[in-house]
Amino acid sequence: MTIDEVNEKFKKITDKLDDTQRALLSEDLLDLQTSVVTDINGSLAKDNEIQKMKEEKIKLLEVNGKLAQRVAFEEQIEPTFNNAQRGEPQQNAEAKIDISDFISEKGEIINAK
Repeated sequence: MTIDEVNEKFKKITDKLDDTQRALLSEDLLDLQTSVVTDINGSLAKDNEIQKMKEEKIKLLEVNGKLAQRVAFEEQIEPTFNNAQRGEPQQNAEAKIDISDFISEKGEIINAK
């Protein structure tokens, strides 16, 4: 139920009362109306906070996944080959490729220049 719907319901109730009953019940109805509106506002604020946390969770999962891939990539040790057809490992590698050349600290892939 929205705040406008709540206000409309309370207006319908007060319209059905005569002046004497309205005077007797107005304070109680206003307290009840204020309480309901406050609860609705609190619920909406919590819903917004939950949505923000879900979005943040998705972003964190993506970054953690990228970082996990980076760590796994760094831990793999593969021999370099000077002759791929023969499959002989190269004894002295002249150029070493570093993972930081491809993946940033945030876990994002760096575009080749």
